[in-house]
Amino acid sequence: MAKLMSDNENKEYYNVVMENARLCFAPNFSGTGTDYNTEGSRNFTVVVDDPRTKMSKRWVDRESGKFMVQPITADDLANDGWNIKIRTPKGEGDDSFRFIRVMVKFNHDNPRMNPSIFLSTGDGHEVELNEKTVHRLDKAVIKYVDIEFRTHYWTSKKDGSSGVNGYLTEGHFLIDQGAFGDKYQTPIDDEEE
Repeated sequence: MAKLMSDNENKEYYNVVMENARLCFAPNFSGTGTDYNTEGSRNFTVVVDDPRTKMSKRWVDRESGKFMVQPITADDLANDGWNIKIRTPKGEGDDSFRFIRVMVKFNHDNPRMNPSIFLSTGDGHEVELNEKTVHRLDKAVIKYVDIEFRTHYWTSKKDGSSGVNGYLTEGHFLIDQGAFGDKYQTPIDDEEE
């Protein structure tokens, strides 16, 4: 089990912003337990070295109080201690890529910490998803993603290992409705909150 490190005040906290992010593998916004996911653990994986993705870090400068933005790379994340994994090619024509897991957590004690997650079908209208509706992204064909996630420093009680992972703060997901989307789409707004 991981916990926050005791010297958090010495850590550099920032948010990672990814425009045109490429998700990989099956997302688990519902928190369903599988061979790869613990029951209740909502998460998705994202490629960190895709040349089409614009990636930067955003933080508040301690002296000026202003938001600062700086372009970053996968190597920068690795140097900061992020748990970057490498997918090796499975067959001919496959490319290797580096990816990280982003956690999605809804906080009942402090709802202001909940991520802002929006779904769009490209008609200019976004619908905000919540803990009960976010599962719809698991089965969706996602065409375009902009995300922001915050740093979370951890250390293991079990073996003393430590690192950084991310928790989603904001996500905009453009999905493909399919051939009959306009005809059969169920309004997300109608789902029970």
